[in-house]
Amino acid sequence: MSHLALIDEWVASLDLAIAQQDWEQIEGVNSQVAEFLANLPENALSATERLAMQGLKECYQRAYECCGVQQHQLKDEIARMRAAQDGITAYAMMAITAYQDMAQHEEVR
Repeated sequence: MSHLALIDEWVASLDLAIAQQDWEQIEGVNSQVAEFLANLPENALSATERLAMQGLKECYQRAYECCGVQQHQLKDEIARMRAAQDGITAYAMMAITAYQDMAQHEEVR
């Protein structure tokens, strides 16, 4: 497969992964690109391929921004869960105490 076809495939894969928030797919594409770049001789890309790589770079930027948004959303969700945990724990303790009180009243009968 030509370099240009590979780059175009990676852009399409990243775009799809971003749309689906498929972080594993993004990681997989990243591994492929990293391996490609590590084995690429200096100045081996044509002008067209360099332009395609610029498009890939822009796609990576979108993926990075999407991951950042998702990270903030997850942090907010975790914070809400932690805040709710105190209420849940208090309710559970109240329910346990009420159950124990009911059990004691049953024993007295």
